[in-house]
Amino acid sequence: MRWNTYSLLEAAKQERLALEAAHRSPEPVCGCTHHLAKHDRRGRCHEQVEVPTAWDENRKPLRYEAGQCTCQQYVGPQPLSQVYAEELTDRWPTDPPAEEKGPPPQGNT
Repeated sequence: MRWNTYSLLEAAKQERLALEAAHRSPEPVCGCTHHLAKHDRRGRCHEQVEVPTAWDENRKPLRYEAGQCTCQQYVGPQPLSQVYAEELTDRWPTDPPAEEKGPPPQGNT
C-alpha cells in the first residue's frame, strides 16, 4: 500500500494533537459540567442553569427558566499545585562519611 502525502500529513497532525492533549492538565470540571471556579469552598455550585417548566405530550421540555444548579458537591479532578523540585544529581561524596565522635570525656575533679 502506498502512502500519499495527504495521509502522511494527516497522521502527523493527529500525532501532534494527541501529544498536545497528553501534556495538558485535566480541566477541573465537575459532574454537573461546571468549572471548579463556579463552586465554593464547601463544593456547592453557584452556576445558573436552564430548568424545564413545561413539557409536550412526549415529555420533551417546551419552556425553560433560569434556576440554580442542584450540584451539592464538587466531584471533578483536584488541580495540582505547582511544585519545584531540583534535578537529582550525584552530589554525595565518593568516600563514606567519617564516624562522628561524641563530646570529649570529662574528668572527675
